[in-house]
This record gives sequence, structure tokens and C-alpha cells, in this order.
Amino acid sequence: MLPAVGAGLLALQVRTEDWATAEAAAKLCSPLSHVEATAERTMLRALAGHCLAPIAGHADVVENGNEVLLIGKVFSPDGKTCLQSTLQGPSPEAVGAGVAAELFFQGAGSVLEDAR
Repeated sequence: MLPAVGAGLLALQVRTEDWATAEAAAKLCSPLSHVEATAERTMLRALAGHCLAPIAGHADVVENGNEVLLIGKVFSPDGKTCLQSTLQGPSPEAVGAGVAAELFFQGAGSVLEDAR
């Protein structure tokens, strides 16, 4: 089972000129998590998804940190239709967009329209 896009991510927001807090928060940032989140969020954005859309996705940095692997799924509200796409590449944006494009090719547009 794939999680919702961005499940488990934590975002911190600091005041614009609060450099001490920004520096402390930056130590918590994982560059690999950022790449994974970028791939997942790019897919979600391309599918025009939101927090209630039946879209799942999970990205992992692979190949010694040089590529990102993304699995994306779109479900019908009744669960009878499950569309899936998997893509791996060096650019998280290209991988996310590619997975979304493949899901659209499989019919995600109409599946998601039915879920609205």
C-alpha cells in the first residue's frame, strides 16, 4: 500500500530575518527527503491533486543518491480502478511529471473527475 503524497514529511517555517532559528532548522533538513518530496509533490501538482484526492505516491532516492524512483497511483472512489506508474531518473521534477503524464495516459483525468 502506498501512502498519501508527502506522508511523514515535516515542514518548518521561520520568520524572514530570524537567522538563528533558520540555521538551527536547516540542520534538520535532509537533502534526500527534499528530492523525494519534490518528485511526489510534482506528480500531485500535475494531477491537480489535493489532500482528499485518491492519489498515492512514494519516492525513494536510489542509485547511490543519483536518481529518484517514484511510484504513483490513482484510485477510483469505489476502489475498483487502480492506475499505477513507476519511473526512475536523475531529476525529481521530470520523474514526477513523467509519472503524472503516464497516469493521465491511463485515464487518471476521468478517474479523478469522478472522485470530485
